[in-house]
Amino acid sequence: MFKILSILIILRLFGGFEASNQNKSNKLIVKNDSISIEKLKSINFHFYIGKEIACFLEDKMFSKYKDRFFIQEPPGVLQLLSLKYSDKIFVEIGVTKYRHLKPFNMAGNWSMKLYKKEKLSIIRIIIDNKVVKVIK
Repeated sequence: MFKILSILIILRLFGGFEASNQNKSNKLIVKNDSISIEKLKSINFHFYIGKEIACFLEDKMFSKYKDRFFIQEPPGVLQLLSLKYSDKIFVEIGVTKYRHLKPFNMAGNWSMKLYKKEKLSIIRIIIDNKVVKVIK
């Protein structure tokens, strides 16, 4: 089921790319990104696995996302929280075992306050519509 979910999430991600340029240190910086791709690739995400989602979301490195939305697949079943940093960069975080929130909600109106209390079990880094790193 996770493979199917991965394919659906990748297919869901579409959109144009913003202009990019090289800075003096040859690190790719995408215009209007709130985090650099090189920095994102170098972070030890294992530190966050097993901690409350609030720990991840409140970290100054990740708190500057431009948009966030829950991914539900099938409809009414919470799978991941997607954090959009630009049209090019997304970080998706998820929970395996829910303790505070019921993942089934046909209205799709999950409480962010309760979601933040859950333990983080998966982080997916998506760049250019491709999953480049999965941390469990």
